[in-house]
Amino acid sequence: MRTLTIFALLVILIQFPRPAPAEPPPAAPEDRDIAITIAGARNGVPYWVMRTVHSVECARLEIGQWPCRNLGTGERGAFQMRPAAAEFVGCNWLMLGVPGALSYEADCAAKLLRHHFLTCRLDWTGAIAAYNLGHCPPRGKVTAYARKALAMMEARP
Repeated sequence: MRTLTIFALLVILIQFPRPAPAEPPPAAPEDRDIAITIAGARNGVPYWVMRTVHSVECARLEIGQWPCRNLGTGERGAFQMRPAAAEFVGCNWLMLGVPGALSYEADCAAKLLRHHFLTCRLDWTGAIAAYNLGHCPPRGKVTAYARKALAMMEARP
């Protein structure tokens, strides 16, 4: 009798599978800005720095693509963070790029930018470059990444 009951339950589960959970809708631009603003404020990173890095990292993927998808380069999420960088600031790399995790991603990026700001002699341009390089550039040198980031910011209305 017990075997028959288990068999009947299996047949029911096979015939009537549960629908897959719906993926949350992409974040609206306002939601992105709010998440970026809050993460920056929490970690002492100006909004323009957070928005610049986010814009450059998303633009690298595909302009207009939201949410920013994960590349096969070992970087994940809207801020395209590498595993070592995520671990360094105490973030779970596997949580990056998961739908609905923008606030978490922004917080991880802000922590890393804050660290780079402090190690790059309190220079936000150096911190932006270090976000891409993994270390501070030589004093006075502006990397192509930082140049592109600053140009994108100046072009914004």
